[in-house]
Amino acid sequence: LENGISLGKNTQRWNQALWAYKTALDLAPSQEEVLLGIGWHYLDCLGNTSAAKEALEYARKVNPRSGQTHRVLGNLWHRLGAEDLAEQSLLKAIWLSPSDPLSACDLGHVLGEQQRYQDARVRFLDAKRLDPALADADIGLAGLYKAVGQVQDAEKFRQRAFELDPSVASQRTVNKIASLFRSKGAEGPEDSGAEELGAEDEED
Repeated sequence: LENGISLGKNTQRWNQALWAYKTALDLAPSQEEVLLGIGWHYLDCLGNTSAAKEALEYARKVNPRSGQTHRVLGNLWHRLGAEDLAEQSLLKAIWLSPSDPLSACDLGHVLGEQQRYQDARVRFLDAKRLDPALADADIGLAGLYKAVGQVQDAEKFRQRAFELDPSVASQRTVNKIASLFRSKGAEGPEDSGAEELGAEDEED
């Protein structure tokens, strides 16, 4: 398993990583950590959603009360465009693991892409309350505020993300997230149809 994780970080060795994960799976066919590892690898590295779905649904069968499994399933459904299932899985993950900031952050992205901006904002702030050092939540908020045209608020959160992790906090990343969060067909924040978001943050 550790070999698969290590190899998976190198794009040139993804097939070797898959072999390592499959070897681990042969040795421990019902170990949740192995199933999640191979599911993530299929989903994020290889883009094989059907294989990811098979591994993750088996992981859920092995341990239906695993918040981490439901979180990864939520990401899978989101990748497949099944937003209702994505939201259900992430809400289940939050219910099972209420102290996990990543599930709240992932749900913020799902809701943002549905233009449910206030709900998305709440989830990103929940993630920040659980882990103030989670730069992904700040960059999600930056994209959210940029999507509705609140540029100064967007920059505030981008700067905060940069202080935590410069690798995720480029303006290009903010623009990409904002583009995903805008309504289909909207050319910019002025025609996104969004109401203004509150500007208070997790420290207020």
